[in-house]
Amino acid sequence: MALCLVPFMAGAQTLSYARADDESDYGTRISAGIDWKLVPKKLHVEWSEEMRTENGFDFSKLYSSLGMDYRITPWLKAGAEYSLINSHSDSKGWRNRHRGRLSLTGYYRTGRITLSLKETAQATYKDYSVNNYQEPQTSAKLKTRVKFAYNIPSCKFDPFASAEVRNTLNAVNPASFTYDSANKRWDATAKDYSDIYVDRLRFILGGTLKLQKSGELDIFA
Repeated sequence: MALCLVPFMAGAQTLSYARADDESDYGTRISAGIDWKLVPKKLHVEWSEEMRTENGFDFSKLYSSLGMDYRITPWLKAGAEYSLINSHSDSKGWRNRHRGRLSLTGYYRTGRITLSLKETAQATYKDYSVNNYQEPQTSAKLKTRVKFAYNIPSCKFDPFASAEVRNTLNAVNPASFTYDSANKRWDATAKDYSDIYVDRLRFILGGTLKLQKSGELDIFA
């Protein structure tokens, strides 16, 4: 069993489109983790901590995650991850969420170019009260990411570019609301979570800097 400390840093911002009610993507992400290679080149278990800021340097979230990756074949990898998310805002204070992820990543390598396609199913449980007529207690999302990476000869920096689409799978259906003209308000007739839509497009340009055999630094903007 091998053990290594892997530091990461994600600086500045990503170029993305998101719905108005989604979280801001302008800020910083700084994380560090420990990777246990239980079976070299096959089974990895990783623990990581990540801090995020929004609107410059305002603290917004802290992620504590434990995940596992298993390489089924040289071109196919499966993963599972649990995250405890502590979020903070001036108006709502501290709130917790629990997130689970299952992912499948396919790779195609030719020369120094690596192309990958990653599908991630994600469920997030809100550990606080919500209006169930406006949002579900547990939200479900599906993310699809395409990534291009290039290995530069005799260079420790490998550039990459990626594009990701995130779909909400169980949003509240607007058709479940009716307008009450007497009270001048919208009322929900039932808890209907059947609406599906694309809620974010994200494009990233960056690179991986190899620090040593057991460490690397990811930088993207």
